[in-house]
Amino acid sequence: MADDDNRMAVEDGPLVNLLLDFPDSLLLETLTYLDATDLYSFLQGISCRRAVAENQAFVQHILERERLPGKSLNDLLYHVERWECYKSKLRQGLFEIVLEEQQDKKEHDAHDSNSTFTSTCVNSRQPRDDKDIEAVRTFLRDAIYNFTNRAAGLEQWYEKLPLGPGTSFEFGLSLTANMRRVKGDWIELSEGDGTRVLPTWLSTQNYRKEYGFFNFFQASHGQVVHQRFQDDPSGTNATTAINSRCLVVYDIDGNQFYVPASCRQDAVQLTGVLHRAASGMNMYTRILLKTVESGTPITATQALTSEMLPPFARHYHVQQKLPFQAAREMQERAHGLLLQKEIHRQPQDPSLHPLIWMNANQVLLGQQKREWNSISWALWKLCRNVYGPELTPSFSEMCFG
Repeated sequence: MADDDNRMAVEDGPLVNLLLDFPDSLLLETLTYLDATDLYSFLQGISCRRAVAENQAFVQHILERERLPGKSLNDLLYHVERWECYKSKLRQGLFEIVLEEQQDKKEHDAHDSNSTFTSTCVNSRQPRDDKDIEAVRTFLRDAIYNFTNRAAGLEQWYEKLPLGPGTSFEFGLSLTANMRRVKGDWIELSEGDGTRVLPTWLSTQNYRKEYGFFNFFQASHGQVVHQRFQDDPSGTNATTAINSRCLVVYDIDGNQFYVPASCRQDAVQLTGVLHRAASGMNMYTRILLKTVESGTPITATQALTSEMLPPFARHYHVQQKLPFQAAREMQERAHGLLLQKEIHRQPQDPSLHPLIWMNANQVLLGQQKREWNSISWALWKLCRNVYGPELTPSFSEMCFG
């Protein structure tokens, strides 16, 4: 996915003319390196469009690469143009959230100080000056941090996700995040509507104040994992739907928009240690214990046996294996403990167990931090792509740690 500030200036006349002078085969080869948005910009010129439209195989290749339905160049342009429209709606919605919050704060402060305050329109919900832009950047910085925390504690991941190598999750932006669909209509969640079924429940308004339009789903299932409602007659609670080809998002009017694959973030690999409480679950302790008992440090990098798993994680019928970095760290810890055991301890000395617990948890916390950072990094790149560098906090403002 290309960042806005590094994007090829395909709309510049001289560059377009240069590309059009390429042989057809070289031109098409060059265009394959453009993402959907850049390609759309390039194809605004009639001569550019004609050069591409005549090669049906190339058009079909791009549609398949972008996981968009259709067969013709017009289909490609239609879907990308609609995605650009959706991005505009997301930016507009972001401005509304942030600037309305500023307005509410001004009114609240004025009320507290017993001063007179006249409410005014928020200038069509657009940033008016650098102060407004900075407010949007601050909001996104906090929203990235808040949503990472929410994702980490939203489900009992220590029971629901294997220990490795990882389950794919995709993070995105959706105008209907934390809303429910009833008979085709998108409805906000609110107090007293019967949807409060989990301790992490939030009304749609409060959700947007904390997280904006962030959303995520388990990529292999195409399901928004953090919405479960029993009163949805349509049978689907997903604000984002996915199949093997396409990713679809909706606006609040029920219109659907296909997201080009080059405009999506790569899936993030997450495991059961994602949850904030994982360190208290001794999830890695048996792995290190059995590795030390085997006398072979490399055991930690191989497939996990049932004896290595915590009791609540044994129901997964998949071959589990620690993520690469965690496995390497576990191997190093096992090697160090085996040297210590060989020199100072008997093989079954129980005093070795506190060291195993401490070392296993240190490896677990390192893996947990990597997964949290991978979520924050995905959200930050998503903001850069949709909202642009001007509204997204800089890399130095983020704490990826």
